[in-house]
Amino acid sequence: MYQISLNGLDGSGKTTQYSLLKKNFYYAYFSNDISKYNVFPSLKGDDFFRWWFLDSSLDEFCNSIYKGIRLRNDDSLNQQKNIVFNDKGVFTFDCRILANFLLRGYTMENINCSIKKYKSKYAIENEDLSVFLNIPDTSKLSARRKSRNVDSQNSYDDYYEQYQKRLLEVTNDSLRQSNIKLINANDEIENVFKNLLNLFIDNGQQFIFVSGVSESGKSTASEYLSMKLSNAAHVKMRDISDELYRNSNSKEEKYIWMREQEKYSPYKFWF
Repeated sequence: MYQISLNGLDGSGKTTQYSLLKKNFYYAYFSNDISKYNVFPSLKGDDFFRWWFLDSSLDEFCNSIYKGIRLRNDDSLNQQKNIVFNDKGVFTFDCRILANFLLRGYTMENINCSIKKYKSKYAIENEDLSVFLNIPDTSKLSARRKSRNVDSQNSYDDYYEQYQKRLLEVTNDSLRQSNIKLINANDEIENVFKNLLNLFIDNGQQFIFVSGVSESGKSTASEYLSMKLSNAAHVKMRDISDELYRNSNSKEEKYIWMREQEKYSPYKFWF
């Protein structure tokens, strides 16, 4: 199992890119959010905010986070897929813990000690490939967050803004000390996605290009190839949707679209 995590600050577009990956990588597994494994208290709204940012102890919080990651990893392993994508990886959660408890007044030494303790307890390691969607202009991040949360104001807005600033500081420090791969997210959505694909290729991933018009048998062929190539190292099945092909207005547009998709793949099949 080869794990790829998508990381980034709030407003970086990681959820959008995760959705695009999900649409295009039919034979990869896309893991659950760790909250799906009931590792957090059953609280809502302000009550959950207080637990997350104010009331939880360092041990309690770290235990919940890394237990959730462990359960997510075990669940992913049970899917028996060659490739697993995680929306928010170990890097993201490490940074969130640091920012959260530094803001509460804990020392870096104490926080790192707890992080190390619970990572060891649940045998947590970094993913095989960790990607960070980077937006150097932090004012754009802030604008994206505000536009997304324009209707959700509560008494903790000021505190949350302080947390975001601390998270930015922690993340930048952690990036300088890590081997995480950076992708410029300050671009058109489609260009960010293409850069992600190129990054996967640069890190030894291979694509199978299987496409065709509706009912051409491309899904059956993809399943067959997936089984035949199951033992190959880090092979990704990419069954390209023909939606863009159908919506192209001319033969020239169809040709351009096909060539655009094929350049990502050393193996090409057209049905």
